Amino acid sequence: MRLTLGSLLAFTLAGHAAVLEPRASTSATITSFPGPWVTIDTNGHVATVTPVHSGSTTLSAPPSVLTQHTAYILSLNGKATTTTASPPVASATGAGTAGAFMKCSGGQDAVTDSQAPFCQPRQGTQLTPNLTYYVTWDPSGFTSNETLVLEAEFGGNGAAAAGESGFATSALQAASGFYAWTIDSTFVSAHGSGSSHVNVTFSLVYNQSTIPDPDSEIRTVRLSGPSVLVTNNPQVPSKHHHHVSAVAIAVPVVVGAAVLVLLGFCVWSYRHHGHLPCIGGLVSRRTSSFSAKGYGVRQSYGQRTGGSQNTGTYGPGFGDSRNGRTAFYENNASPPTRGNAFRDELKRQESERR
Repeated sequence: MRLTLGSLLAFTLAGHAAVLEPRASTSATITSFPGPWVTIDTNGHVATVTPVHSGSTTLSAPPSVLTQHTAYILSLNGKATTTTASPPVASATGAGTAGAFMKCSGGQDAVTDSQAPFCQPRQGTQLTPNLTYYVTWDPSGFTSNETLVLEAEFGGNGAAAAGESGFATSALQAASGFYAWTIDSTFVSAHGSGSSHVNVTFSLVYNQSTIPDPDSEIRTVRLSGPSVLVTNNPQVPSKHHHHVSAVAIAVPVVVGAAVLVLLGFCVWSYRHHGHLPCIGGLVSRRTSSFSAKGYGVRQSYGQRTGGSQNTGTYGPGFGDSRNGRTAFYENNASPPTRGNAFRDELKRQESERR
């Protein structure tokens, strides 16, 4: 099987194209319409805001800090996991409990079967002392006048050393759907017993009648929620996850330039020397489809013109091939021999004088 210059160049360019193939983008565009959100003013007044479409714009949209996808770290089963999504928890931004958070509802992705009816904080969220966070739940599963208690259980060595199991709020209206928890600046040192963090697990506790009758039996229901990590040193995602490495850009460029230089050298060598470097025995002018039939010094004039090598135009014995050229002589004449031209001329003049 012969290799031609065209097939070799096509094969090399195909490999070069594979090297420079751009990477597939992993970024996602957020196009979902935001749901209702809750705002709390400095006086503690709570209001629910519902965004509205108006042409190509959205009126009364929630603050971008509540919906914008960003990278954060969750502590799940003792392992740090980097996730890119909307924030796992909202915190107060003003005095006291003033701030905003997304309203929790059953249709949100944040409500999972294992943590229902909680929305935020999500499982494994890292919380920092000296801030106020909103613990939210879906109120649609409770009656309008039902009350409940939010309990927090401290895990790890801190709870046992401090002699505490956590805390429990006073009765809350289930329809409110949130509780603002302020973490004291000394929380970790007070409950961590020398540890750098404290595990906290939330639960909702309420009383439920088995039969809608005031005299019927009342039982206590406990809905377990997410476990979070309170720490003075929260982990931050590495910045290099969001930037393309310089090496990833430089390597394809250098390889591509080297391939182009090599291709240019191969073309130049083939045109000037009749073969390609390193593989001249496979691809050369002597093995090409044109020269393989014999041309130039490999065939005599008789072969190129349709005659035999030792047969002249006037019959057998009249052809003589020398250095690829054929001379023709008269019948039965032998080809001239080479000699000293000066000496021959002297002999001719001497014979004429006689």
